[in-house]
Amino acid sequence: MENEKFSLHPTLAADTSTIAELPLCKLLLSNDSNYPWTILVPRRNDISEIFQLSADDQQQLLTESSTLSHCLQSVLSPDKLNIAALGNMVPQLHVHHIARYKNDKAWPAPVWGHSEPTQYVSAARDKLVEDIYSWIDTQTDLLNHTRNKTSANNRPGDANSSSAYQLAQLNIATQQYPLEAPEMADFVANLDRINQLADDAPGFVWRLQTPEGDATGIRHFGENVVVNMSTWADIDSLHNYVYKSAHTDILKRRREWFTTMRTYSVLWWVKSGCRPTIEEAAHRLKQLEKLGPHEDAFTFKRSWPAPKS
Repeated sequence: MENEKFSLHPTLAADTSTIAELPLCKLLLSNDSNYPWTILVPRRNDISEIFQLSADDQQQLLTESSTLSHCLQSVLSPDKLNIAALGNMVPQLHVHHIARYKNDKAWPAPVWGHSEPTQYVSAARDKLVEDIYSWIDTQTDLLNHTRNKTSANNRPGDANSSSAYQLAQLNIATQQYPLEAPEMADFVANLDRINQLADDAPGFVWRLQTPEGDATGIRHFGENVVVNMSTWADIDSLHNYVYKSAHTDILKRRREWFTTMRTYSVLWWVKSGCRPTIEEAAHRLKQLEKLGPHEDAFTFKRSWPAPKS
């Protein structure tokens, strides 16, 4: 059972960013952009060696390590993965998973002590965190425990959540090419199908659209920025559509058509039946970028419950 009083070692806390909470481990990203460097830390206090874990925890650690390895190989295509539990400087049990390339600074030597750490640019760090989180979320069930736990505490989407509110979402994307360009043909060709998939999805309520049936003609954020805005019964309904339906196949190809943006999506609660305006959505997106996730503008990774009616 997860230890509610688990404390992360101060050195790990200072040198990393959290990617996700897995059933056993905190998944961290090292703040060293020289190498894509992730770390699994079992949430068990006073443990420095793997054999000190229970038999069930040892098996779970192996599962999470194998999953993370598969994720890094799929997302980053490294030449080799370095996996190690050292602990000479930080005694708390933690397992490094490092994506290595033949052209990285330390290859073929170990990375430890080779180069001074180089801090990530925020946008690059956030993108890597999102890519890793999304792969684990769409390809495995390891994050279900987090959603199930928060639902038990009246998270939006639970049957006991207030029906007085619905979830609104805004997603924007900056095109690499004009919509009529050949490079955008597959995206355009799939618009009607994906929009219909949303319309038919459980929990779907409403989406922003012009008389043509989509929102590609709405250019509030710039001439090369497409907009998607909709409302849903709860956060789980939207999550299932985005990550657990045929929409995922299109999502995986977004880099073919759109540039990387630091903040491109925001969630917030609206009263049932309310249709948010594009101006309100733009304000929420700005607040998320300025303040980070909070009760008025949040993300899948850090969400807030619906207000009490």
